[in-house]
Amino acid sequence: MAMSALNAADIAIILMYVKLITNNINSDCYYFCMGRNKYSDSEIQGIAKLLRLKNCANRAKQKEIRHKLRVEYEFNISDFNVPGRAFGEQELYDAIHRGAIRILDDQTIADMKAKRARDRERDEAARMQDAVAAGEQTDWQEAMKQWQDWEASEISKIDK
Repeated sequence: MAMSALNAADIAIILMYVKLITNNINSDCYYFCMGRNKYSDSEIQGIAKLLRLKNCANRAKQKEIRHKLRVEYEFNISDFNVPGRAFGEQELYDAIHRGAIRILDDQTIADMKAKRARDRERDEAARMQDAVAAGEQTDWQEAMKQWQDWEASEISKIDK
């Protein structure tokens, strides 16, 4: 392909790959890493156990195990594997060995999870506030307060 034939989309893709390569020289976590890459030793043992189970399970059970890995451990196989190859316990330890996955102490992991939860709550509150301001969504807490006020006024009318 000649350089003059590149359009804006092609250039954007090339720039994304350049950024991917330069940002991840010491890591196999792809540019848009979906999960975490820092785990405690006990989490690694749990992930390894699930990967052993996944590799000897049928397709439906594998799907269930991958879901459990994503939800309970925020572990996405696609963040660490080579596309098209199976990812098992040995590949997990290989990812640890090459530095794509880091093992930290339990307290540090607990602190990281707490921070992520706070960040998620903050982001969700901001999204909700923006949606209410734009008229895309109703503030259910305000609506509930209005309902309770109305209900209290109706009850007071009956009591008189």
